[in-house]
Amino acid sequence: MLKVDMEYRGKILFVNIIGSLDKRSINKIKSKINYITKEYGIGHIRLDLTHINYIDVLEFQKMIDDCSLTYDNNVEIIGI
Repeated sequence: MLKVDMEYRGKILFVNIIGSLDKRSINKIKSKINYITKEYGIGHIRLDLTHINYIDVLEFQKMIDDCSLTYDNNVEIIGI
C-alpha cells in the first residue's frame, strides 16, 4: 500500500510518502511531482521517506537524478 501526501507552500513542494516504493509507484509520484511543479512554479522539493518500508533503489535514484537536473539540485530527502 502506498500513500502520498503533497503540499506546496510558496516555492516548496513537500512530499510525504508512506508505504512501498516500487517502479510503478515511483513513476506515478514522479509524474505528479512534474505536474505540480510546472503548474505552480515550484523550485524546491522536499521528500520525506521516514515511513517507507520498501524502496526500489535504482528507480528511486533515477527519479532523484531527474529531479535534481530539472530543479538545479533543489531536492531534499529526509528519513533515509
